[in-house]
Amino acid sequence: MKNFFCLFLVISLVSVCFAEEKNQKGKEETLALFDKCFVEVGKLLTKDDIDDFKSVSENEVENYHYTIGRLIRNNCGLLEEAKLREYFIKNSIDRPDDMSMIVLKCYYYHLKGKEFDVEKEVKKSQR
Repeated sequence: MKNFFCLFLVISLVSVCFAEEKNQKGKEETLALFDKCFVEVGKLLTKDDIDDFKSVSENEVENYHYTIGRLIRNNCGLLEEAKLREYFIKNSIDRPDDMSMIVLKCYYYHLKGKEFDVEKEVKKSQR
């Protein structure tokens, strides 16, 4: 019985470690998708556009939904079958406007050099 308990404990620990490693890999892949989008959007904006966006308060970010948000929707694969869109669909975010708003907020944090929590932003937008 003691050997069975030890075996069960080892299997449980290995399973937990594997799940944490898989979760970390998933987070890294998600951040890479966002970073790729940030690069694409950055190519389409002027330095003045970026400086203007960086200068606003966090409460004003949504005012850029129809400008930078549109660039995100149209250039980061949110209107077609792409990995970033698949990520959102998998997390119950199915409207491109909602997707682009999450990316817009994360892009703002990225430009400000702040940490951004994609999962937190996704959870706020889930219905």
